Amino acid sequence: MALAVAMRVVSQAWVGDEAYITMRTVDQFVNGSGLRWNPDERVQSFSHPLWLGLVSIPYAVTREVPWTLTVLGALCSAAAFVVLVSTGRERNWPSLALPFLLFVTCPPLFLFGSSGLENPLSGLLLVGFGTILVNGLRRDRMPWVRLTGLGALAMTTRLDLAIALTPGFLFAVLQSWPHVRWKRVAAGTLPWLAWSGFALVYYGTVLPNTAPARFTSGAGPIAFVTRGVGDLTAVLADHPAVAITFGLALVITIRSIRAASRDRTETDAGALAALGLGAGLYALYIVWIGGDALVGRFWTTPLWIALFLIARGLPALRVAIESKPRLERRMAQGGVIGLVLALHALPWLFDRTLGPRERPALRRELAHLRLNQNYVWVPSPEAREAIARGHEVRARKDADPLSVVQAGNVGFVGMTAGRDVRIVDASGRCDVLLARFAPTHDHVGARHRTVPAGYVAWRSSGDPHGLHPDLARYLERVHGLTSGPVFAGHRMRAIVDWNLGRFDGWLQGERDPERHGPDRTVESGDTSD
Repeated sequence: MALAVAMRVVSQAWVGDEAYITMRTVDQFVNGSGLRWNPDERVQSFSHPLWLGLVSIPYAVTREVPWTLTVLGALCSAAAFVVLVSTGRERNWPSLALPFLLFVTCPPLFLFGSSGLENPLSGLLLVGFGTILVNGLRRDRMPWVRLTGLGALAMTTRLDLAIALTPGFLFAVLQSWPHVRWKRVAAGTLPWLAWSGFALVYYGTVLPNTAPARFTSGAGPIAFVTRGVGDLTAVLADHPAVAITFGLALVITIRSIRAASRDRTETDAGALAALGLGAGLYALYIVWIGGDALVGRFWTTPLWIALFLIARGLPALRVAIESKPRLERRMAQGGVIGLVLALHALPWLFDRTLGPRERPALRRELAHLRLNQNYVWVPSPEAREAIARGHEVRARKDADPLSVVQAGNVGFVGMTAGRDVRIVDASGRCDVLLARFAPTHDHVGARHRTVPAGYVAWRSSGDPHGLHPDLARYLERVHGLTSGPVFAGHRMRAIVDWNLGRFDGWLQGERDPERHGPDRTVESGDTSD
């Protein structure tokens, strides 16, 4: 089954532009330039430090991107599935076969098992955390270092995974109180604490640059939630297996809550209930942040937890149903089917109550490479255009070593142009200034920003002429953070001021289009996107 899981991932393999953004940082790191995207500044353009570190190991040998990412993703997916089905107490065939069938029919799981993003590593760590939690409570001997260590590694992969893991950890603490080994708990958190301390000193902030790029938006909370609901309904509408997976996991969670509330010694039920609650909280979080442009990407986290709940909770659910009288058994079976159908009907319900809305199919980034049937990587038209643009940028760099360019699809452009080229990312993901500007239109997520007048020229020459005076002051302070000596005394003070928002007032002039007028949105130099 593990081999089939890996083959399913490889058969649908693709690598998008966002993965190439990470790989440019990996390329800089492997070649001794540090964890940076542009060669002249320290900006955390990635949100998955552990995945970046893991990818760096094979890339240092292969110096190749799509196959390195795909093989590593397939191995992580297969390993997660092995842990999922091989560590349970009850190894009957439904508990083995059903998670496998759901994996190979849930596109978010196998599509983002490749993609070059952190999803398969997140799945492996989530399943490992759940396994240690259930087995530790069952033996009444919790391995705190391993439990919190896996949780810390998951948070180092994606910080927001803490939302999904916190209920399980709190249940373990409450169940084991007062025998919790706090020193071991603290020891387990060291991976995340070490990375957070490094990021604060090296980058000036713990949060990745992608966070302000997503949330600095003119869109209000309702727009974020509406987009998040659309993300969920798109996944449910286009892929019935996702509704089945979530429906069964919800049934198992409810059954586990009832069993744990009746008998506190039902540690398996309590652990599954806590993990199900974590998946539910993470689902609400996805809706709150507006989902993702890659429809279904964030839903792999609750999907992996749902598969774990099904693999561990299905035997107890079947016993509970079969032990009931015939009428109650039929009603319970009907309730499970009804819940799955209700989940699948959500898109129709939203259309009827809120009006027709876009329900895009689970889609890849427009700029991507896809593995065809002959195992050849084929670029999409957008990726082909970005790669050609990267060659142009390389030629310009060779002619003018001080040149700075602005570009879209910066992952492909940046990797093709080379690690020594300085690029302004108008989406803000890789640019510390533009990440703090609202998009040109009120979009949810990282979208095109209006590049301030004089900014590209300043990046090229350091001359503040043409910049808004307040913006010049802001850049002077921030440039010392991102490009100055790491351990300079003035930099440590600036880190405190920056994180407390004391520099933000200098951005208001450029953030407000009415204040500086339309003439200031025209950038000198290269303005292609």
